[in-house]
Amino acid sequence: MSIDEIVHTCSNEHIARAAVASIGVSFASRVKFVADLLGVSVGAFTAKTVRAFGKEASADARREVMRAMIRSDQPILRGLEAILERKLEDSSLLDRREWRPVRPSQTGVARDCCYP
Repeated sequence: MSIDEIVHTCSNEHIARAAVASIGVSFASRVKFVADLLGVSVGAFTAKTVRAFGKEASADARREVMRAMIRSDQPILRGLEAILERKLEDSSLLDRREWRPVRPSQTGVARDCCYP
């Protein structure tokens, strides 16, 4: 399993949302909280974070994610979780200028209806 596979798969908002949900309710709630702060859906937040990681991550950051994936029963989900954890812990996340609101009417999909 590789980080490129995570980037390829989870760059799709719908797949990204489902992947976050499958990691667990507690984690999904944390991701939803931050996505809501930024005015985007969980899928959009996750997909954008994963794409940015794929383009901008340092070698050290990639090694950290790869270490998290090693010997995991679900390496793709564990890698995704590690990538998102880095973003959730990022104090500059509250600088919302780089994020654009996504309205459900723009995507044609109900906004994260399966999250609390």
